[in-house]
Amino acid sequence: MRGRSRTRIVARGRMVVVTDTLVYRGALEDLPPGLALTTRQKTESARDASRTIAALCDGALQTADTQQVDPFGWHRQQHWAQNTAGRPWPAPIRWQHWSVHVIVHFRITGEGVAHS
Repeated sequence: MRGRSRTRIVARGRMVVVTDTLVYRGALEDLPPGLALTTRQKTESARDASRTIAALCDGALQTADTQQVDPFGWHRQQHWAQNTAGRPWPAPIRWQHWSVHVIVHFRITGEGVAHS
């Protein structure tokens, strides 16, 4: 798997909106010899991979909110973008006025075969 992400942080009044877009591509590995996947199967597998990655990201966000931490650095990015001083570190991070959207696009770019 290879890819990139782009994070956009916008302050809207008291609300902060974060949009994190992940674009990844990968090859299917360890397929049995002679197994040919249809385009539909590849598309469904890529969709499943996108959902799984998005669910893992959502879990990380829920953990960050519960533990009042910011392992992503988004609060600091927001303060730096506005050129304002942030809270001293470490401190509880408040997520109550934040809306985070994670968008994942995964694409299958090739297939491999199992080697014995």
